[in-house]
Amino acid sequence: METRTFAIPFASGGLIHVVAVGYVLARTRFGGEKAVRVQAPTLRGSLVTKIVLAFLFACSLGWWPGSAVAQDGLRGAIGDRLRQRLLGTQGGGDAGQDATQTWLKDSKNKVESINIAGLKVSVWRPAKSNGRVPLVIFSHGFHGISTQSTFLTAALAENGYLVVAPNHQDSLSKGLGMNWRPEAGFGQPGQWTDKTYHDRADDIRALVKALHDEEPWSTMIDWSRFALAGHSLGGYTVLGLAGGWPSWKLPEVKAVLALSPYANPFLPQHRLSAIGIPVMYQGGTRDIGITPFVKHRGGAYDLTPSPAYFVEFEKAGHFAWTDLVADHQANIQYYSIAFLNKHLQGDAMADPTRKQPGVAELRSK
Repeated sequence: METRTFAIPFASGGLIHVVAVGYVLARTRFGGEKAVRVQAPTLRGSLVTKIVLAFLFACSLGWWPGSAVAQDGLRGAIGDRLRQRLLGTQGGGDAGQDATQTWLKDSKNKVESINIAGLKVSVWRPAKSNGRVPLVIFSHGFHGISTQSTFLTAALAENGYLVVAPNHQDSLSKGLGMNWRPEAGFGQPGQWTDKTYHDRADDIRALVKALHDEEPWSTMIDWSRFALAGHSLGGYTVLGLAGGWPSWKLPEVKAVLALSPYANPFLPQHRLSAIGIPVMYQGGTRDIGITPFVKHRGGAYDLTPSPAYFVEFEKAGHFAWTDLVADHQANIQYYSIAFLNKHLQGDAMADPTRKQPGVAELRSK
């Protein structure tokens, strides 16, 4: 893999030093697999100049809290590349085509693309099963896709989980028909209500009903072992369904995996205190638009009742939970599987409290 290093002038002392995947995809020709590392040396000039340039640069890459999640889908030119890379399409193909029982391959397993409850979903069947199996429904980020995190969904299937991931209305798979603008500003969480992205909750509610009612799913799934997982806006979605928004609550859910979740709308009124199931939050030291609102005093982790976990990965940015960045995948897999095995499977050997190399901070309660 070729690595291209860019020195970015930023605030004195190098306060921000992140791997910006959005910047890589937006500003290269995508001719090969490249990694871009962003360095932050001292910027000469007045303090005001430093602050202004830092603000503009952060906003342009989606690092500012108001835009970090808005960049989640890698809009415009990024979208075309992301669809080709994560959906397995070639240039000019329709990534959102109705591909019932079409098999898409990644490096480890097969992904089944089918329609359930009128939704285009990706399904990873468990590698082996003995009777009914545990279920994980995965919710992608804003302008993400159902196959954005196959390194994790495939690993869950390898460990015995049935994984189902819908494409929401804001998915890149919708092409020009998707919702390009957020329903409410990510920098204005006070304006969010249980009406904001209610369509995502509706998607998962309809999916759960169909999986309950239709063969082969109805005889395959053990509903006493059902978890939700979501990245970014998908994290918002699954926290809402866990009880963050009481009107969304899905009583069947037994555990929630919130991966760099946009949890800000739940913080002002302490809404996460209504969650009564195990939650694991994951964040990164370079995920500066999201993780601080999870880890800091009065943040999502503090407001979530026990049992709850927070794990922060060294040098992980917002896209660490997608297939676009490979650096932290082993740790993400370890903690996700350990958490689910412990709280869904009752596995006494699963230990989500063990601090692995590459972990900056680990909390549990």
